Amino acid sequence: MYHIDDTLIYGNHGVCRVTDIAERDFCGKESLYYVLEPVFDRGCTFFVDVHNSVAAARLRPVLAPEEAKRLIAAMPRVEEQWDDNPRQRRALYSRIIAGGDRLELIGLIKALYDYEQQQISARKKLSSGDEQSLRLAEKLIGQEIALALRIPAEQATARIKSLLE
Repeated sequence: MYHIDDTLIYGNHGVCRVTDIAERDFCGKESLYYVLEPVFDRGCTFFVDVHNSVAAARLRPVLAPEEAKRLIAAMPRVEEQWDDNPRQRRALYSRIIAGGDRLELIGLIKALYDYEQQQISARKKLSSGDEQSLRLAEKLIGQEIALALRIPAEQATARIKSLLE
């Protein structure tokens, strides 16, 4: 069980802080909920039922500083996550983002950085689906590394980009 002030990753919402653990009544059912507020994207609150194993499975601890440093060191060696078929690629990226596996997210970012450079050379842009997947994966990894290393999120994302391009 998590505690108030714990910092977690909540699915594709990014880094959140547990601000409360409280009984709430939603739809006539009272239960205990984690109250989460995003650290970087203020303005919304998430309620996660402590007893709902599916929802609670979307919560995971943020990397420790040493884990973040090891992840950064491993980035250049991570295998790209790519599928030539745009429809299958969108399904692959949706699965990766929903799963939250850090190495797969980095592989997604790496593949789309390479593809973006190819598109720029051909005077084209990424498709909106690829662009959306790239920005979300950058956000998820960048926020987590930023928090672990106590640096601004923009600096973390720039560092990731410099390692993977």
